[in-house]
Amino acid sequence: RISMGPWLTDQELSFQERSCQFRNPFAIMAPETMRTSRSETRMDRARWPEASLSELLGLWMGLRNGRAMPSRGDIAVEWLKPWIADIALVETLGGNTGFRYRVFGSGLVRWFGRDLTGQLVSATDRDVHETARTTHEPVHRRRSISVDGRAVALGMLVLPLSENGFMPNMFLAGYAAES
Repeated sequence: RISMGPWLTDQELSFQERSCQFRNPFAIMAPETMRTSRSETRMDRARWPEASLSELLGLWMGLRNGRAMPSRGDIAVEWLKPWIADIALVETLGGNTGFRYRVFGSGLVRWFGRDLTGQLVSATDRDVHETARTTHEPVHRRRSISVDGRAVALGMLVLPLSENGFMPNMFLAGYAAES
């Protein structure tokens, strides 16, 4: 049995009971149901080498529940456990002036060599967040980073979140190194 959070007033449901009343947040939707972001990699998850990012996208899609995107409040922290070290929570600054890391996972600190919590998103990643903000769609990108003197291919998935159901005010960004 699992707890679905405060919106159920502590009522607990089994997976089977929950799926009858609520959309299963762990449901994986077919890649062809995703729209394509013009400037980024096609959302064909079957071709992604980062299986964990595909699963994170499945969680996000299941939480949309008919909306363009879920809100931060829709996501229970315990659901993020498989990705918790390798995710960042990014907030939009007022007036669309930029983006700031609200949370920067411990795995990311090891990869990037420093904790970016509270820091502005660099120009390298700003355009990815801007694309997700303007299209209201997930954006997937691969890039190479240097870790201990060797190149590592890193996949990045930026998932928009919205409190008002229309304009993204936050992003869940998942990272995974290609194996």
